[in-house]
Amino acid sequence: YAEITDFTYVWIGIVALNSSALALLVFVFPETLQKKPENESLSLVGIVTRELGNFRALITKNPYLGGRLLEELCTKMADTGSISMPFMMATFGFSQIQALFAFHIPMFVG
Repeated sequence: YAEITDFTYVWIGIVALNSSALALLVFVFPETLQKKPENESLSLVGIVTRELGNFRALITKNPYLGGRLLEELCTKMADTGSISMPFMMATFGFSQIQALFAFHIPMFVG
């Protein structure tokens, strides 16, 4: 009877791996950093406005992208895969591993 309860050491390992990768990119491989023009501001509002403007330009220039994004949004809202395990655990009293075996393993196998 297996029960997965504590992932503390896994998350610590992931944070350490990501931190070391970031340190390598900044200090060992600085050529991968983006070059900032001198007259560009670094305010949060300016960055968010620029990114949203780029996103809007991308959607308006490509006629198929807006419809595809709407289709993906509607498809993901109708997907029950993200709520299946909590539903099985709450409704039938399954543990995490029982809900995984009862619902997700048959999806992969067949």
